[in-house]
Amino acid sequence: MKKVFPIAFVLLMLVQSCISQQPAIQDYTKQTIVIPYQVKEVVIEDHRTDKLPMNWKLPVISAKQFEVTGNPDFTEDDEHQLKEFIKQTQNPEGAPSKITLRLIEGSCKIYADWKQATEYAQVAVELEVEELEGQNILKSNSEVFYEYNTLNALEKSVVKTYQTALKNATHQSLVQLTKQVK
Repeated sequence: MKKVFPIAFVLLMLVQSCISQQPAIQDYTKQTIVIPYQVKEVVIEDHRTDKLPMNWKLPVISAKQFEVTGNPDFTEDDEHQLKEFIKQTQNPEGAPSKITLRLIEGSCKIYADWKQATEYAQVAVELEVEELEGQNILKSNSEVFYEYNTLNALEKSVVKTYQTALKNATHQSLVQLTKQVK
């Protein structure tokens, strides 16, 4: 009986660590927003400097304290999703414009010790709208930070949180931009 408990505990921890516990973070890109511009072109630029790789080697069970930080790659899928979202917000009768989205900061971090783990995702973006038929240029900035406590941390779940933060920061910038125009 005494040998069964430690083995059962280790097996339980292994099974639990394999289960992804994605936080229920709302994706604001599902909300309808209309900006007062007709989007003719969308450009997305990654302005992050000093990028840290995301090749983390996370322990299954953390017996001692550790912390890892990284910058997820800005993938073609991320770019496609953001461009489509920005295009969906356009007003077809608005002023023809070029929108530039700059990723200023984008990072993930995991901190863990023997009792719990915390996943962090932080994104900062700058949105610039340049009217093609005029001299008007508008800018808006937004920053989103998420912190999620869990029993175990997984690179896959913190990257999903980061991707949601990226979308939500873009949404927030578009909302700010709409308020500037009104």
